[in-house]
Amino acid sequence: MSTVRKVDTDLATLIQVMNLEPDKDSIVMVDVETNDPRRSNFKKLRIFDFAYGSLNPFSGEIQTPEGSLVYEGMLHPGIIEQIIKWKKIKNASFDSYYGFFNLLVAHNWWSDRVISKQEVTAEAREEFKRSAREKLYKLQTEILPEKQRALRYWETVRPHHKYADKYKADRKADIAKLVEAIKDLTEWIAKGNELDKMIKDGTLTGNPTYDSIMKDVYTSLYSDQYERLNWEGDLAFFRRVEQLTGARFSGNIKRWREVITTFDNKLKNNKNLLAITAYNISHEQKAIKAMVADFGPSEKYSKILDGETYRSICMYNMMGLITKKEVIDLLNGLHSYDDKFFVNNIAKTLSGTGNLNTMEFELFYQHIFPTKKYKQSHTGKGDVFDQSEAFVEAFQQHLAPLLERRK
Repeated sequence: MSTVRKVDTDLATLIQVMNLEPDKDSIVMVDVETNDPRRSNFKKLRIFDFAYGSLNPFSGEIQTPEGSLVYEGMLHPGIIEQIIKWKKIKNASFDSYYGFFNLLVAHNWWSDRVISKQEVTAEAREEFKRSAREKLYKLQTEILPEKQRALRYWETVRPHHKYADKYKADRKADIAKLVEAIKDLTEWIAKGNELDKMIKDGTLTGNPTYDSIMKDVYTSLYSDQYERLNWEGDLAFFRRVEQLTGARFSGNIKRWREVITTFDNKLKNNKNLLAITAYNISHEQKAIKAMVADFGPSEKYSKILDGETYRSICMYNMMGLITKKEVIDLLNGLHSYDDKFFVNNIAKTLSGTGNLNTMEFELFYQHIFPTKKYKQSHTGKGDVFDQSEAFVEAFQQHLAPLLERRK
């Protein structure tokens, strides 16, 4: 695939000219596999496969990626209807990474998740009756007593007020309407099975139309019911499928909360982390934000790849590498670095004792270079490895010779 990729050339140059020694997990590659909302009736972006791995483009070392299938990203039947047609899943054998999707389709897991329209309609009736009972209770115990108290106020406490007659008449009219509404609600609830007819006839004053009610009901109970969470029950189902087929995939499926918090914690605790990259990091950002918006765990994770938090972590780790060097080595390295703005700013951070003030050190990774067509496994973990290989190859082809010449 011919494309352009973000590469940390400022970072690479700095490491090279100062003879720093980044560790094997200094750069993390991220990849997520998602549905395509543009080609489906289901318009939400969902991650069903999340993976990441570490590499060192200087030594060429690539670590085995970590990844898992994401439970919440699998829930909606619209997702499987789309992705099951893709070659990477359609042709996956039961003993392969994506074979579990085929097993779940074969055992009707998504079909079992769907509530029938009849069930939804029945639930709508019950929900509407519950709502009516709540309204009746409120009218009888809160609103009507309050209106009666207000009437007594104008009849006894303020009878000589110049607007007393008008206010008394208004309160009596309110009470009359409430009494009638209570009567109608009581009769309507007692009708039971005549709910549809009562709604359509508009028996209750101010009652929404049947169509508007059913639209709201189907939006809340039918359209969104596909993503009901039943982790314990579904995990038991997965294990039964495994027992029937001999497959062993349930360990690969994780809740979204576990996936994203584990990723976050591993990066934050990686003392060697200097950069994070991806084939198309904006896609990963959008997908993570969509998952966090609907499944949590908290809003802060929606910004996990936006830069600021991890930029600070990467810079802190970079400072750890730099401060291990002698000041004279740092200064000698800076002489071969041709970015005057950067040189001047980093030079200013050198204190009299030879230490660096980390609060003033800032570095931005914003350069790109081309990559040639490379193989793709089309799974999260496979793509992380393939992209890491392409990254290392392009890095060493385009940058390593340049950096060597600049020494």
